[in-house]
Amino acid sequence: MKKILFTFFLCLFAVAYSQVNPNDTIRVEHHPKDSVSVEKNNTKTEAKVVSDLENANGPTRKTLKLNPTKAGLYSAVLPGLGQVYNKKYWKVPIVLGAVGAGVGIAVWNDTQYKKYREYYIAKLNGNSK
Repeated sequence: MKKILFTFFLCLFAVAYSQVNPNDTIRVEHHPKDSVSVEKNNTKTEAKVVSDLENANGPTRKTLKLNPTKAGLYSAVLPGLGQVYNKKYWKVPIVLGAVGAGVGIAVWNDTQYKKYREYYIAKLNGNSK
């Protein structure tokens, strides 16, 4: 009974004191101002902004809008062809290596199966090779 009462009061105090907010010990009287100044008269046009960006970052170029459905269909026809379509040529050997590893494992398993199957049949017939 003592254990039950102890557990009950422990849970009661945990619930009662879990919502207590301690006083904040750090008082900030003066909040620092933002260090970035805001321009009052921002009269830059869109062309001016683009030219400023080109000067800062180099020439901008149009991005190609590639169709993910088309890339998926290309990959379904020939693995790795979708990566060529997306111009991610470095991924093609990874895709082909993964496909080649899968095919290699399947061929190895097939030869192992045939070898052990022939041995099992020979053992059942009483002929040990």
